[in-house]
Amino acid sequence: MESLVAIFLKSLALYVTTRVVWPCFRRLVLKHPFDALPGPESDSFFTGKSFSVGLGPVLEPKSSSPGNFDDFFDKEHGSAYHEGIIAKYGSMMRIHGTLGASSVPTPKPLRILTHFVQSKMLLVSDPQALHHIFDQGTFQLPRNFQISNGLIFGNGLLATIGDHHKKQRKLVNPAFSTGHLRNMVPIFIGVANRLRDTLTRVATKGPTEVEFLHWVTRSALEIIGQSSFGYSFDQLTEDYKEHPYAKSVKMLTTEQINNILLIIFVFPIVRRWNLGGKRLQRFFADNLTFGAPRRLRDIIDIMHSTSVEIFQLKQRALAEGDDVVSSRIAKGRDVLSILMRANMEADSEEDKLPNDELLAQISTFTFGAMDTTSGVLSRLFYMLAKIQDAQDRVRKEVQEAKAEHGDGISYEVLTELPYLDSLCRETLRLWPSIPLLSRDVSQSTTLPLSIPVIGKSGEAIKEVVVPKGTTVWTSLLGANRLPEIWGPDAAEWKPERWLSPLPETVLKAKMPGIYSHQMTFLGGGRACPGYKFAQLEMSEDSDLSFKLTRIIADSIAFAEAIVYTLIPVLRFTLIEGKDIKWTSNGIPMPTTDLTKAQLELPLLVERLA
Repeated sequence: MESLVAIFLKSLALYVTTRVVWPCFRRLVLKHPFDALPGPESDSFFTGKSFSVGLGPVLEPKSSSPGNFDDFFDKEHGSAYHEGIIAKYGSMMRIHGTLGASSVPTPKPLRILTHFVQSKMLLVSDPQALHHIFDQGTFQLPRNFQISNGLIFGNGLLATIGDHHKKQRKLVNPAFSTGHLRNMVPIFIGVANRLRDTLTRVATKGPTEVEFLHWVTRSALEIIGQSSFGYSFDQLTEDYKEHPYAKSVKMLTTEQINNILLIIFVFPIVRRWNLGGKRLQRFFADNLTFGAPRRLRDIIDIMHSTSVEIFQLKQRALAEGDDVVSSRIAKGRDVLSILMRANMEADSEEDKLPNDELLAQISTFTFGAMDTTSGVLSRLFYMLAKIQDAQDRVRKEVQEAKAEHGDGISYEVLTELPYLDSLCRETLRLWPSIPLLSRDVSQSTTLPLSIPVIGKSGEAIKEVVVPKGTTVWTSLLGANRLPEIWGPDAAEWKPERWLSPLPETVLKAKMPGIYSHQMTFLGGGRACPGYKFAQLEMSEDSDLSFKLTRIIADSIAFAEAIVYTLIPVLRFTLIEGKDIKWTSNGIPMPTTDLTKAQLELPLLVERLA
């Protein structure tokens, strides 16, 4: 009988052969379908040095990985790198990932090993290829993504796929109808008015520096709380302490990156095999974690306990009858009330969601909407502060609308203010809340291209064979900036382009996104359901995985509502000496120092009246 040591050594040899020797042999000897495609080259996996794609020193990656996937997430140059390779190589290219960590950045402790194992991936922004990716079941959410979301948020929209996901969507969709959104405008205006009053007080003695991201994030959580759950998180005053939930959601993305080893290796094993059961898992989480894992645990605990409080309050209100529900915030028209009523009235038990899945939607909605909404609002106000002519123009339009409609403005009027609408569309086009999304290929397929790319040998490539197991990255940023569609000024912020008929190339491209000929709110079965919701928010104080996951459109609606309220009485200006930069890890957010974790958007705020 073989000893345990011998069995271990044989298993190790088998693992090394399949994970290291065979991939190296295949990479060096066998031809790959992506070999003919254009794209940045990686350096020799024996040298370990960084490569340069010839786009200038600002675009040189800083990672120690020989692949180039990690360079999309480089703190200082990731965004410029992404924009640069799209401009250089076009709408379809091959990129290199490492050690099977192709759906997340490679953990630093493992990068020494990635010099021996590389995987070839696709980066896609072609309209026809995107249509196949988002509308075919062949391209699925990465398993690690589903598992980690399930452990963090519960079995909500971000953690389910297939029929399970469709079942949840069926219940959630009615909550994002246009009719429902019309009822939410007074809530948006009310929250925006609170923010306006606070900023006006702060700027009473003259132009005052304000950390705008702080206030936008708090406002976003409050608008989500009231309109989605009938719950108030924040009074939005200077002396009101920020809710712990707000701090947790703000830090979640950062802590997910800090815990990438857990997400890649530990979470999938724990989730798949339910190792030790929930009690033992909790014991380890409480007693054997420190540093980043403990911070992630604390964030999950705060989000869960707050979600339970909100859910139980809603359960009690619904049990007491419609009169009680109607007397609360949102008058029973919030998303959670509609969702819970629909669940109670479902035709059969099979159509109903268990309470734990209803509970999971709370954190799913909040995380999906809060970061994306505050990110879009930050970018919009940054551009208005930078380009004063645009700020003056939208101010004039909004002042005229307020003179006629006041705070009683309707959904229809708010969303049809032409220049305000163009500001939102152009900001969302140029800077989607989530620039990159990945899909895993469950069976070999072929991707057709509407815009042929020139291969390495100079031939025009019109379709690409994609082997089973490939990770395909979709560049939403690239899709929204294709010069073949938007023209030579595709990478420029020009709100005026929306005030004239769009070019024929835009209309003929048939981009599969659900919003305004762009991919910002996705398309197909996981399109963002809250995109109209997001549009509403932009005017008041100016949504991965389905109508409200990954890049949720709460960003548009809230933004329109915020602009409508703030801009008539306040002027926003950039502060000299404080250059604003944007992070590259997940959802782009503003900061003045990319080497630190602090997110901020300092703006000078001045009262106009």
